[in-house]
Amino acid sequence: MAALTRRGQDVVTVVLAAAGIGLLSVVWAATAPGDDTKTDQAATSSAEATPTQAPAKTPAAKQQGAFVEDFEDGLDQWDEVGSAAITDETAAQGRRSVTLTSTECGGDAVSRAIPVEAGSTYRLRTDYRTDGDGGYIGLDLYDADGKRLPEKWLIGDGGSATIGDVRWDFNVDQRDAEDLVVWARYTARYTIPDGVASVRLKLEDWGCGGLPDDPATAPVFFDRIRWTLDSKRAT
Repeated sequence: MAALTRRGQDVVTVVLAAAGIGLLSVVWAATAPGDDTKTDQAATSSAEATPTQAPAKTPAAKQQGAFVEDFEDGLDQWDEVGSAAITDETAAQGRRSVTLTSTECGGDAVSRAIPVEAGSTYRLRTDYRTDGDGGYIGLDLYDADGKRLPEKWLIGDGGSATIGDVRWDFNVDQRDAEDLVVWARYTARYTIPDGVASVRLKLEDWGCGGLPDDPATAPVFFDRIRWTLDSKRAT
């Protein structure tokens, strides 16, 4: 019986040893890189299903109070196109810009509505080129009910007043030929008055005074228009 017991112990030892090898194999397999990846993927899937998932970032052009336009995708952001036309004749950057094929007084192309905060200051930047005409860029203002308020012009050729008298390099009082047929970057700032809830940017090839106007032979061009928050209202 004792010999048998020792033999049984030997068998048990062998079995336990084999089981130990199997156990080690299982532990190694559980820590293999492939399984770690699956675990991470499972955790990620679980996290994605929870309400705490971070929302997707909103493009700059769609953020509150912002407007970004390079005209590479056409005029989708403009509610009123007027005589505006996309051209690949010239561009400050990329392949396209916008020109105006007729002269208007009071605005021609008008953008989508842009929500703004009264008392905050916004910065308008645009690239502009003239071959001889005078162009303008400005704002239509709206209250919370969508009622249109008086317009404001921000940059122009000097033939009509702008906020702060911001002008193109080529204007009614300074007609240097070196400023023709060249792109330049311009900036204007505007503080939103109380009672204004949204604005629309608008463009025109000025046809009511100022520089001579003939878009067929001396057009104006706009590109890389940016309207962004510069500083919030002090509280």
